[in-house]
Amino acid sequence: MKQTILLLLFLSVTRYVAGQEQLTITGRVTSQEDNSPLVGVNVVVKGSTTGTQTDAEGNYGLNAPGNATLVFSYIGFTPLEVPVNNQTTISPVMAPDVRALSEVVVVGYGTQRKADVTGAISSIKSEDIANRPVANAEQALQGKAAGVLVTTNQGTPGAAPNVQIRGTGTTGNSNPLYIVDGMFVDDIRFLNPGDIAAINVLKDASSLAIYGVRGANGVVIITTKGGQPGKTSFSYDGYAGFTQVLNRIDMANASEYTTLITEAVANTRPGDLPGEFGRGDTDWFDQIFQRGLIHSHQLTASGGSEKMTYNISGNYFSQEGIVKTSKYDRFTLRFNNTYQATDFLKLGNNVALTYDRTANVPGGVIQTAYMMDPTVPVYDENGNYGFSRISNVGNPVAQLAYNNDRVQGGRIVGNIFGELSFLKGFALRSSYGTDLSLSRTNVYTPVYQVSASQNNRRSRFDKTQRTTANWLWENTLTYTRTISNIHNVTALVGYTAQQNFSESLGGTRFDVPGYSRDVQYLRLGNPVGQSNTDEAGVFTYQSYLF
Repeated sequence: MKQTILLLLFLSVTRYVAGQEQLTITGRVTSQEDNSPLVGVNVVVKGSTTGTQTDAEGNYGLNAPGNATLVFSYIGFTPLEVPVNNQTTISPVMAPDVRALSEVVVVGYGTQRKADVTGAISSIKSEDIANRPVANAEQALQGKAAGVLVTTNQGTPGAAPNVQIRGTGTTGNSNPLYIVDGMFVDDIRFLNPGDIAAINVLKDASSLAIYGVRGANGVVIITTKGGQPGKTSFSYDGYAGFTQVLNRIDMANASEYTTLITEAVANTRPGDLPGEFGRGDTDWFDQIFQRGLIHSHQLTASGGSEKMTYNISGNYFSQEGIVKTSKYDRFTLRFNNTYQATDFLKLGNNVALTYDRTANVPGGVIQTAYMMDPTVPVYDENGNYGFSRISNVGNPVAQLAYNNDRVQGGRIVGNIFGELSFLKGFALRSSYGTDLSLSRTNVYTPVYQVSASQNNRRSRFDKTQRTTANWLWENTLTYTRTISNIHNVTALVGYTAQQNFSESLGGTRFDVPGYSRDVQYLRLGNPVGQSNTDEAGVFTYQSYLF
């Protein structure tokens, strides 16, 4: 009887799921203000990655289950969720988000209401990125700020994407200037996205003027989360998922490959034989690709009193690449504290500690897998790596196995500050920040022999160590006054000094007798043919603000 009931229940569930067939949904999105079409509205099936955008006439079309919910989002308008309810035509009307004009945004060395700002500024709140499983803070900008282009030029785990705010720069690179809690940094890989409270993107000349030439490519100002008065609260945030290759190239199997090569040789060199084919049937993409695990775990403690607030967080992020052996791990710890020493003196600190490590893959391994002979087995009957007798393309599995490319580093970014309020409307602020980092890259190639075209007769060990030590000291005096509850007057003067120091030391040795990740010393190699590099640079900057 129980088996019969379970079988009927299973059949009922199966029929219900099968009944939720895909519908083709179309519609037109318009504005509540003037009934005009909205161009570029994001239309996404809630809880999935299926989505599209409206065209120049505000029209859209996509496929979704009859019980799904469509989410419409557009910058400057209130997001809208509409249940499908088996409808095939949905034409929503979106209302402007008037609350956005009351938000306070960070502009240069101060803050203003968004309604009072005339420059081009995009503001992103923590709620906008809270449910996005992004690996780094740059990815949090993707699709959240108008005019900001975020692209990825490599698929390695942990790699930071390119961010362009004002197009491609004519001098140097096109990266924007990043400011994290008042500290100028070159990149924000050290930053845990879960620690972000707000991101303000300054895009035009009027909002960038105070930064001078450094803001030529735009400025991204990031404020991290602080504590609030009250009892200590503990929270955990985490997620897990997979990354994998989509739309893989359909490769020829051994039989198809043999036929194609034989016909090609017959057409180009009549009478010749193509060579000796292997006895395997290998899909080399299957051998090098993997379903990479990605997961993040964060613990946060936050609270405080009228005199002190604190926010302490720790995060572990791990991402396996789509190519086997590639991986990125990051550990972050953050301390944000404020202390109200007196009624007119406030002290505080924002400190982030980061340790990360990366396992890279050799360049060209995907191309090798694409070109490799599928008749070759991964291993021959003796357990050695297989190789092709009709081409010089190497074994990509061996290419991965003999690769040892590891990068690890630590970084401390933070500042301490003091704010003194005196007279009426005057505020004096002084802050000192540092950005210290140490990274080490070890690349080892052992002696190996796969074939005549894939071998290495001398082991090689390359080691590079890079150190950076940057500091920033800023002092500002601000006067703020509101006249007749209408006119806002703000005056600012200040002095800032900055120094960036970097040093890189590298060396290469051959004939290293063996390799272990615990034994990584250049002196173990043969000094004959060795090479050493050493370089350093210092940049100093000071300016007066008014």
